[in-house]
Amino acid sequence: MLTRIFRVLGLLIPLFLLGTAPLMAQEADKKTNYIFILSSAEMPIAGAALHLAITAQKSGRTVQISLLSSALNLGKIGAQGPKFAPYNASGPEMLRQAMDAGAKVVVCQICLTNQNITIDAMIDGISKTNAFELLDALDVADVVLSFGPPDGVATMIAPARPEKVKSTMSETSMDEEPECDPDTDIDACM
Repeated sequence: MLTRIFRVLGLLIPLFLLGTAPLMAQEADKKTNYIFILSSAEMPIAGAALHLAITAQKSGRTVQISLLSSALNLGKIGAQGPKFAPYNASGPEMLRQAMDAGAKVVVCQICLTNQNITIDAMIDGISKTNAFELLDALDVADVVLSFGPPDGVATMIAPARPEKVKSTMSETSMDEEPECDPDTDIDACM
């Protein structure tokens, strides 16, 4: 289980760095806007996503976490779940940590309808969003990361601005090894 967590994180870190490399050159006063799309409440998928979201929020970035599909279970009142070992916290506890750090959390309105629940079933601080609002948020996001089944690997959907991807791709070879090896240096990969 722990090996799987580090394997997932080992795949996520290069994606995270790929998305943030061109953003590091931005003006110091501009906050980078991240959207994390979670469509699974399963560990270690949700734990890895929430770890990155918490880290991004605590480092001064703007974070929106969008809960879709089974990830709504993370935000339900009274939700419980298995612990994410590196945090010793469940997915719902990690979601609360992200919110306490300042992350905005939204749930898909159509997902609520499909699961026959209302926003009242969600913890305080979570709001619902519709497709147009989500699309608008994606339009202005600097980085969008999506986490979900079947294997929990993060997919970088953006940055929304193609010129950022081009500048990163020219500076970084896709064949380069990541700077950390989760099997030998756990701390460097967290």
